Amino acid sequence: MLSSSATVGSALLRVLLQQCEEAVQRKVFILDPLVTQCFLHKHGDAKSFLQDFTEEVECVIYPYIEKGHWSLIIVDFNAYQALSLNSLPSQHGNCKVAAKLLKMHIDQNFPGIAKMNEQKQFGYSQIHVPLQRDSTSCGWRVIANVVRFLERRFHSPELNLSDYPDAWIILIRERAINSIMKHAICPYDPDSSPPPPPDKKQSEDKKKGLPLHSPLNHGNNIKSQAESSKKGHKQQRKQGSKKDRKG
Repeated sequence: MLSSSATVGSALLRVLLQQCEEAVQRKVFILDPLVTQCFLHKHGDAKSFLQDFTEEVECVIYPYIEKGHWSLIIVDFNAYQALSLNSLPSQHGNCKVAAKLLKMHIDQNFPGIAKMNEQKQFGYSQIHVPLQRDSTSCGWRVIANVVRFLERRFHSPELNLSDYPDAWIILIRERAINSIMKHAICPYDPDSSPPPPPDKKQSEDKKKGLPLHSPLNHGNNIKSQAESSKKGHKQQRKQGSKKDRKG
């Protein structure tokens, strides 16, 4: 169960990261949540989870699961600290230990990062985020917090991590599911449709460093779509009343 949910969560995060411009993608590393088994239970080799890590990375996104609950650890090398974001009002189990072990493994395997920060003291901070009022939304809240952190880090520094409506989580969930469905093909089905061709405009925007699919812009689009829909309904009612008068 842990393996399947971790795989789905990682896939959703990677699909969303692919919608960011290439410069951001190079600076963000999404860590497989199964690395927790190495850190806390010494099952497997933690180094194998860092195969695609490079010294260009500025942020490690670490979805952390323990005792059936998901929270988020972000190791920020610019600030040289680990951030913990938990949708329950407490520290999440051994997440602080896991964050320190992750930092230790990166220092051991990537001495350039350790040398660059040798005069700094590694810190640990807990970021208070909106709390869940149910027992099932923790996974989606992790994904929403990742997207919000990246939006604030690379595009909109005024964004608040500690206060946002549940509508943000719903928006990110719909965006993630739509992205997965758009790229989903079945390799065992000969009738499965091929993946969609790359969007040329999107590729150009990536090269220019423009933010793609911003939830804030998307929210504005939703609003404008709703307004245009209302206008359409009003016009239909007017046309209908005219026909009634003629009849």
